[in-house]
Amino acid sequence: MKHQPAKTIFLTIGFISLLFLIQSCGPKWTEEIKGDFNIVTNKGGQILGYSPKSGISLITKNGFAFKDLNKNGDLDIYEDWRKPVDERAKDRWSQPVWSNNVQRKTF
Repeated sequence: MKHQPAKTIFLTIGFISLLFLIQSCGPKWTEEIKGDFNIVTNKGGQILGYSPKSGISLITKNGFAFKDLNKNGDLDIYEDWRKPVDERAKDRWSQPVWSNNVQRKTF
């Protein structure tokens, strides 16, 4: 049987590419239970702490973990630690619950 080096190289490159694709699609965070609270470490990102008893759950997007602070199941701008602080603050202030709470406290 004749050896086909081009086919071998093509299959090797394809296999290596598949391994990188599988690795990049997996979770980029780990979670550690520390008694009453959990620590979530995002690879190359923020370290989050939360209590599972608080009702706050995690949202995953692009392999990273985020706290679902308003418990709506969506990653809002203010919950996304990758966004600039001023953008997050503007989004948080625009949330109806936040606006209503501040208005109630100031009057």
